[in-house]
Amino acid sequence: MRIIAVANHKGGVGKTTLVASLGPLFARAGYRVLLIDLDPQCSLTESLIDFEPERSVLDAFLNPRTGAAGIVIPWTEFREPVAGMCLIPASPEMSCLEAALSGRTSRELTLTKILRNLNAGRDYDIILMDCPPDLYAITVNALTACNELLVPTLSEYLPLRGLKKLEAKCAEIAEDLNPGLRITGIVVNRYNGRKNLNVSVDEALRRTYGDTVLRTRIRENVRIAESPQAMRDIVSYSPGSNGARDYIELAKELIERFEREDGE
Repeated sequence: MRIIAVANHKGGVGKTTLVASLGPLFARAGYRVLLIDLDPQCSLTESLIDFEPERSVLDAFLNPRTGAAGIVIPWTEFREPVAGMCLIPASPEMSCLEAALSGRTSRELTLTKILRNLNAGRDYDIILMDCPPDLYAITVNALTACNELLVPTLSEYLPLRGLKKLEAKCAEIAEDLNPGLRITGIVVNRYNGRKNLNVSVDEALRRTYGDTVLRTRIRENVRIAESPQAMRDIVSYSPGSNGARDYIELAKELIERFEREDGE
């Protein structure tokens, strides 16, 4: 099972869109996919369902042993159903978790315990986790539980500098909690090849991080911004758009990587 955290402590770099777009593409490729919304803003949850969930990932964090019961929303309840893809929704009240977890022993392992109690390894091939734009308790839990880390970023200088901070946090977690943790993929979002800044920063990313930067760039495209409001993924919302084409290519690139690694 691939447990993929999608994280960047910078906001507005496309984390939620990445999860909401790749999830359906993986499911349509035959993978059993679980999306987990870990962001108190609930953007992923609100882009997939049009009702207030009775339970959320908050219940599981507050009571890891029994709180996970009934929190998974099946694909049949999505506004735009995608067979094979389920969701664990977020809650705005998750902002209280930092304080709630502060006195708990091994609080960084709470999400790991939740996934174990859900028997996630039995039911899913890929778990995609949408992390909040910070490096606090919830994100640390995701980085401890994952075996892969995808980092969306923009081809601008401030997000590029921010990667160093995320790298430092990953090194700290790898030393203490998750020895295999490293950035396994960097996705360049909102790329415009006609902008010198985008081109120069993209080149700097690839010089610094090499093959960790995925070949596929997600180009600037208004349809990507419109699709969450329509509660549809970009491919079903606007299949002929550049955004849809780019995400299809990104999913293909990642699936090829999965298959290559599984064959080694």
